[in-house]
Amino acid sequence: MSQETKNIAVKSMFETGTVSRMKDIFDIIPKTNIYKKLGVGYITLLNKLKDPGLFTINELKMLATIIDVDYIKIHDLAKQEADLVQQKTKKKSDKK
Repeated sequence: MSQETKNIAVKSMFETGTVSRMKDIFDIIPKTNIYKKLGVGYITLLNKLKDPGLFTINELKMLATIIDVDYIKIHDLAKQEADLVQQKTKKKSDKK
C-alpha cells in the first residue's frame, strides 16, 4: 500500500470516528515514516504514544498536515487520551 493510500485510510478513519487512540494511526502508517518527519527519535515517539500529552502543539500540527487531517481532530484525540493517562496515574498515586 502506498503512503498516499495509507494517509487516505487514516483520514477516512478520522472522518468516520473509528480512531479512538493515537496508536490507531500507526496501525496503518509506520512509525518510521512519522518520527523522522516530526524530528523526534523513535523511542520518543513511542513515549508520546503512551502519553499523548507529551506531544507538542507543533508536533500535532505537523502530524495533521502529514496525514491531511484537521488539526483540531488530532488535538482533541491527543487531549482525550492524555486526560485518561492522567486519571490512571492519579488513581495509582492515590492508592499509595
